[in-house]
Formats: sequence, C-alpha cells, structure tokens
Amino acid sequence: MLAIRHNAPCPLDATNLFAHIQSSPRVFKSLTSGAEAGSGPRVIRECFERRVREALNLPVGDTYEDLPAIDQRQAMLTRFVASSLLAILASWLEHGAEGSPQDVQNFFSKIVGEGLAGVKVGRQ
Repeated sequence: MLAIRHNAPCPLDATNLFAHIQSSPRVFKSLTSGAEAGSGPRVIRECFERRVREALNLPVGDTYEDLPAIDQRQAMLTRFVASSLLAILASWLEHGAEGSPQDVQNFFSKIVGEGLAGVKVGRQ
C-alpha cells in the first residue's frame, strides 16, 4: 500500500494506505494507540521504515527482522519520513478522516518533499 516514487520529491505514495485506513479506521487505531496496541506501533513504524529505505535506495537486507546498518544521517531521514507518515495518519484519524486519501497524500508529499529537498540520500 506504500508505492515507491523514485523520481518524485516525496519517495512514497501512501494514497492506497490512506484509502484503506479511511475504510476501516478502528483497525488502525487499535494497532497504534491505547494499552491494547502492545508492540503494534513499533511494528508498524519498522515496516514503514523498511519501505522508506527501499524508496531511498538504502539497504534493506533479505529479512524483515534484520535491517543492515546505515549511517546516522540515513537513519534520521528514514525515521523522518516514516514518522511523518505515522503522524499524518494519526492526526487525520483524530479529525474524523476528513478529506480524500489523495488530499492527505498531497499534504504528506508536500511536507516530506520539502523536508528532503536538497538533502542527498540513498546510495550513490
């Protein structure tokens, strides 16, 4: 549900994820908040970070469990994009998931695209 867009200012297109969550917001909320969530927030963040690594052409390894080491700057960029996506999702749901998934993607893309502008990322 997170499409990679290598030549776009924002490396991820989460429109399909936003649409899926909009159709079943309770599921996402139960995985990310409250005492019942358990390790859900960490697992979701790690999944997002892995996909961000792929989008930024950073090493991902062969398994989900063990990601290869990356330098500090790459790690910060990866966390920035993944955490931005989580923050946008949480806030959108807190406000009743108003607006289309494409509108939310456009906002996410603008924030992330501007944050990554001028920053050299990925493997050369």
